[in-house]
Amino acid sequence: TDIYTLENPQRSLYNSRFDEFREEIEKFFSISLTGSTDVQVLGYEIGDFYLKHSDDSSELRTKNGETIGFKCVAPARKLTTVLFVTSHANEVVDKGCFSGGELVFNYLMDEQGHTIILRPEAGDMVLFLSNHYFYHEVLPVTAGFRLSLAQWHNALL
Repeated sequence: TDIYTLENPQRSLYNSRFDEFREEIEKFFSISLTGSTDVQVLGYEIGDFYLKHSDDSSELRTKNGETIGFKCVAPARKLTTVLFVTSHANEVVDKGCFSGGELVFNYLMDEQGHTIILRPEAGDMVLFLSNHYFYHEVLPVTAGFRLSLAQWHNALL
């Protein structure tokens, strides 16, 4: 995974769009946002992935690999946002899409007990609490180029 720099005009656009939804986000999560990190631009080429992790915690495991708990290592991170710039597609037809690279929420299940897997379209934004309940990973990209913007937010709960 490569990390790129967001230029000032694009950063301003991102921030102004985020601010349009700030009140709705705070209401939905019952939080008051107090600050944010700089936006990280994450580019994934073929074969790139991101291992299972939480944005505020480290997983504690036994020697056998069993999860026994979590240790908070970034307590200021309360909310994570990811904006997708490129789209997931089963077949890559142009530079604006990729295959593979799904965002998997390892410990979240739907009503049928299936792990939550996101195959985003360009312009989709996902918001989730940064805690260990939302452990996630990015599966290997198999074709195309996956581009997303990630940001972490401080908040009063």
